[in-house]
Amino acid sequence: MFKFLQKLFLFEFFRPLFKAIGDFLLPDQYFSWQTVIYLSLFSWAMSWLAFLFGTTSFTVLLLTSFSWLFLALGVGWALQANKVKLFGIPLAPWVAGAILSGFIFGFWPGDQQQIAVVSWPLISALIMIVPQFLSWDLDWKTPPPPIRQQVILILLISVLISTWLQFYFRLQSWFDDYPSLLAESFDTSEFVYRVPGQPAAMSEGATLLTLTAAALQEPLNNRPWPGVERWLLSVQNQIPVLRREIRDRLNTSSQEYRYWQIDIAPRAATSGYDLKLRAIWRGPTAEPQGYYLEKSCTLVPVNRSPIPNASSNSLAPQGDATATTWSELNCQTGTERKTGRPA
Repeated sequence: MFKFLQKLFLFEFFRPLFKAIGDFLLPDQYFSWQTVIYLSLFSWAMSWLAFLFGTTSFTVLLLTSFSWLFLALGVGWALQANKVKLFGIPLAPWVAGAILSGFIFGFWPGDQQQIAVVSWPLISALIMIVPQFLSWDLDWKTPPPPIRQQVILILLISVLISTWLQFYFRLQSWFDDYPSLLAESFDTSEFVYRVPGQPAAMSEGATLLTLTAAALQEPLNNRPWPGVERWLLSVQNQIPVLRREIRDRLNTSSQEYRYWQIDIAPRAATSGYDLKLRAIWRGPTAEPQGYYLEKSCTLVPVNRSPIPNASSNSLAPQGDATATTWSELNCQTGTERKTGRPA
C-alpha cells in the first residue's frame, strides 16, 4: 500500500511536467508547426529506408528535399508562433533562411559554405517579403504603402549584410593567399581588427631568407676560398639560379612569393665579406615607401686541413687539393624589417 501511494504521489508531482510535454509534442489541431516537423522526420526516415533498399537516387533526393523543406517551415513556424526574438528581432525568418540556405547549397558539388553564408540574409529576406505579396492560397495581393516601405528596408538591409559577409570572406581569402599581410599594422584600418594581446604574424619573407641562407651553404661554406671569391664576383649571375632553387624548396600553396624579390649584397670587410640577404616585398603594404627583410651573414677565410673529395667541387680550381684556406659562412638567426627600398 505504501509503495502504491508513493508511486501515486510521484505521478501527481510530475503531472504538470507530463502535461506540458504532451501539449508541446501533441498539438490541439493538425494544422500546426508540430505536424510539419513530424512530416520532416517522417520524410527523413523514409529517405533512409529508400537508400537502404536501393531505390533510385531521384527518390532519395526527393524525400530528402521534403525533409529539409518541412524542417525549415516547421522551425520557422514554431519560432514565429512562440514569438522568439533576439534583441527585439524575430528569429523565425533568419533560422528558416539558414536551414534553406544549407539545403540549397548543400547539394552543390564542392565546398559551397561561403556561398551558403553569403546567400543566407537574402533567402531570409525573401521569407519575410513573399508573404506580404502572396496569400496562403497563392493569390497575389498588394501590401499597403507602410508595408512596402518596410519590405524595401528589409531587402536593403539584407543586401548590406550579405555584402559585408562577402567582404569578410574576400579579406580571409587574401590573408590565406598572402600570409605576409597579417604582419602589417592595422591600427588605422577601418575593416581589420587585431585582438589585443594577439602577436603579429611573422612575414613569409623570413622563411624565404632562411631558405636562402640554407641554399648558400653549399656554394659558400667549407669551400676553397679562391672559388668562393669567384662566386661572389659573379653574384648577380648566381641570384637567378638561387631563386629557382628556393622556389623548388618551397612547400606551400601561398601565392604571395611572386611578390618577393631575393637579393644578395656582398661587402668587403676587414676579414672576408659581410653578406646582406634581402627579401624585398613588391606587393601591397601599409608602408607608403614599402619594406624589406634583411638577414646578415659573415663569410670569412679560415686555415684548415684539406677536406676529402674537395677536388670534386666545381668551384675548386685545378691543383687546389693542397689548399689550406677555406670559407666559413655564418648567418644570424634573426630577421630585421626595414622601411623603404635597399640602397
